Amino acid sequence: MRRPDARRAVLALALALACNSASAHPTQFTTLQVTIDPSGEYRGTLNIDILSYALGQTSQDTSNEELQALLDGSRPALARDLAESGERFKRELVIRTDVGETAPATWNLPGLPEVNAVLARHIQPSILMPGEIDFSGRLPAGARTLAVRLPYIMGDTVQVYELPDGNSHDEPVAAGGNSSQIPLGITVPAASPKTRMTFAHAVEIAGTAAVLFVILAVRAKARRS
Repeated sequence: MRRPDARRAVLALALALACNSASAHPTQFTTLQVTIDPSGEYRGTLNIDILSYALGQTSQDTSNEELQALLDGSRPALARDLAESGERFKRELVIRTDVGETAPATWNLPGLPEVNAVLARHIQPSILMPGEIDFSGRLPAGARTLAVRLPYIMGDTVQVYELPDGNSHDEPVAAGGNSSQIPLGITVPAASPKTRMTFAHAVEIAGTAAVLFVILAVRAKARRS
């Protein structure tokens, strides 16, 4: 499927999941969107129900009463629940390629600032608390395929992948399940080497600078004599 059709596919798959879900509360489905560059760099965005996420339950399994109690409760307790959920998500997210697993290098996980930002928008009902998890990293060199497994508490998801060869792939994935092993259309190249200054190199540079300083000082003194 080409990229222009990706949004249409997300909507169709999301509606299919919503129709098959129990109406526990307003949030019915979750989507994951992953973009992979030809260099192997990837960026993922997962839309979530923040309060269900904080409770450690699937969106479909939470009740309105549980969500309202959490929202009306202690802010420090909510912050703690969100932090614990974030750590659990980082542990349970699996990104697997045909040459091994990899972990994101950067994370953006929801906390109290995100909760307050949603409340400031006065969305009704207030227990409807949309948010996002963002992560990014680099696939290992030599990788040709990719599969993702989200934590079970994310529930059933729609997953969309923007691939480095210009194509896209989308599919519904059951709670706690692996996506299919998706061909990337390329082989991820080795990372470009980055120049790093070692301690020994820094000492060498400092020593050279000191010698030059002494030489210049001696020459200047000789000219003044």
